[in-house]
Formats: sequence, structure tokens, C-alpha cells
Amino acid sequence: MQEQGTPVKNHNIEPLLRMRRLRRVRVTVAIALLMELWLCLQVTPPGSQLVHLAVIFPLTAALLAALSLRSGGAWAQVMAPLCFTLIGAGLVACVPVASDPSLVFATLALFGMGLPALGGIGLPQATGIGLATLLGAVAWWIHLRGIGEAGPMCTVLFGGLLAGTWSGWSGAVVEREDLLKKARLERLADQLSERAKTDPLTGLPNRQHVQDVLEDAWELSRQSSDCLSLLMVDIDHFKRVNDSFGHPVGDSVIRAVGEAIQGSLRDGDLAGRWGGEEFVVVLSRCPSGVVSQIADRLRRAVSELELQPPGRLQCIRPTVSVGSATWDGRSEMTPPQLVDQADRALYAAKRAGRNRVRMDPGQLGTDPTHRGG
Repeated sequence: MQEQGTPVKNHNIEPLLRMRRLRRVRVTVAIALLMELWLCLQVTPPGSQLVHLAVIFPLTAALLAALSLRSGGAWAQVMAPLCFTLIGAGLVACVPVASDPSLVFATLALFGMGLPALGGIGLPQATGIGLATLLGAVAWWIHLRGIGEAGPMCTVLFGGLLAGTWSGWSGAVVEREDLLKKARLERLADQLSERAKTDPLTGLPNRQHVQDVLEDAWELSRQSSDCLSLLMVDIDHFKRVNDSFGHPVGDSVIRAVGEAIQGSLRDGDLAGRWGGEEFVVVLSRCPSGVVSQIADRLRRAVSELELQPPGRLQCIRPTVSVGSATWDGRSEMTPPQLVDQADRALYAAKRAGRNRVRMDPGQLGTDPTHRGG
């Protein structure tokens, strides 16, 4: 007797799922083939229809069935081979895959306007643009789902047996190449811009980018009268690490410390490499009490690191000194002055014994350029 609470196994569920899956496959393939048959009869030249129906049509059916079986009849995946095997329509559209989706639709609009020029199709221009845009949406959807990925561009083949001449096509191809070149140049410019903002060793923002962000944050704080805080962070006795273990190990210590600092911040805070073994953190809308908590949290995160240099028994346990300065958003202060106050607080932390946090002490007579590591 079946005990109460014990699930009853239904051994008929798997065959039922397979039947439903096959039914979806049949419906999907039937719809796709009917679409292709209609397009073939409508726009394929009479001399090519027999070849199309005898060769391309069965291949299309096989491809659709195979992919549909593999994907469980998912329509989005079936559309990929459908776009590649509708040979009779007489349109070849290459869709650039770029960060800006408007490039996709702009390119396809060019092909849509060129449709009536592909002799014998006879589609109105508006219909051609609509059809091309629809294909672009499908191609974009397929690309976003990771289906039909083909490097920097996704090529949708909607046809192959062109009815008539190639007149009017070359201009569209040139436009397509121009769009692709523009997309590549934009991607290259974005990559170069990103590299110009990033420290190559740590992957954190570099000094110039931090300064730019600090200027923007200062302006926002001035307008809203919100607090703006800055942390200057310096690795203690870093010269000893380089002297004892070499610069490659020193670089690995800098990377590890940068990761520990980054992992200690709130969403929206910015940590960057200021130079050498020094880091900077920009904290917007952060009262001084919260600033001290964040500063101490990152100090503890670094002090908990244990780094094992290759081939050495001795572990490296780095520590950092942290100087903090806060601007209320109302008093007279500039970003360089805020940096100077945080730097002087860092100097005070070094003098107090290192591995500690100091809020800006206002020691205007000290020289922050001599911290002694």
C-alpha cells in the first residue's frame, strides 16, 4: 500500500512529453516549409523552381527537423536555419552586430529599399522595408540568445536565387561595408578609451580617470550639498617586498591589495590606483561615520591577505595605512585640496605606526611627500 505523503511515480509522463515535443516539431516544420513554398512559388524564377523544390526544399526540411528536435521545437532556434535556408526570396542581408541596435535596422532598411530593384520581386518599398526590419529583429533576437553567432557579424541569408539582375545591389553593399567599418571603428574607439582609463596592472581606474570622476562628484556634491569623502590608501613597507621578493611578486601584491580594496566598497564607490603602491577611493554621499567604517573594513580586508610567493616558504601579509578626508559640500574647498587633506591624514596614519586609519587631522605644516613607506 502506498504510504501517505510518498509521491506516486507516473511512468507514462516521459512518452507523453516526447509526443508533445514531436507535435511541436511537426507544427514548426510545417509552418516553415509552407512559408518557403509560398516564397518559392511567388518570387523564384520559373526555371529555378524545380531545382529549388527538388534540392533545397528537402534540405530545408531536414535542417529544420534536426534543429527543432534538438531544441525541443523552440521557435527562436528554428528561425535561425529558416533564415539561412529560405532560398527563393532573393534577398541577402548581412546584419552588423554592434552595441547600437540602430545599426542593424539602418542596414536592413537599405536592403529593404533595394528589394524592388531585384527584378521580378515586385514588392512595394514599404513592404520591403518592413520585411527587412522584421528579419533584422529576428536576427538580433537570435544573436542575443547566442544562436547563430558568427564572429563580429550575424549573416542572415534570405534567398540566393536572385530573380533578375544585381542592379541596385552594389550601392547597398557599399553602404553595408560603411556601416560595418563604422561599427568596427566605434568598437575600437571604445576599447582605446577604456584602456586609457584603466590601470593595466590592477584593472582599476587609473589616476587620470579617478581625477575626472572626483571632479564630477565634487560638482554634484556642490549642487546638492551632500558629503564627498576621499580615502588615500598606501601599502606599508612595500619597498621591502620588492627588495626581498622582486618586482613580479610586488606586482602580485599590488593586484591582491587592489582586489581587497574593491571588494570592501559599496555599490557606486570608486577605487583606483593613484600610482606606485598607492590607491584612492572616492565615496559620494557618505557621512564621516560611514567613511570610517568603510576605511577600517578595507584595512582589515588587506591585513587578512596571505600571499605565497612561488618557491618561497615565507608568506607575505601586507597591511595598508589609510587617510580619510570629507567635504560637506558647502564650505570652500576644491578637489585638489580634498586630495591634499586625505594625503596628510595618510601621513598621520604612517607616523602613528601604520596599519591604521586616520581622519584628516589638519596638519598643514607637514610634508605628505615623505611618508617613509
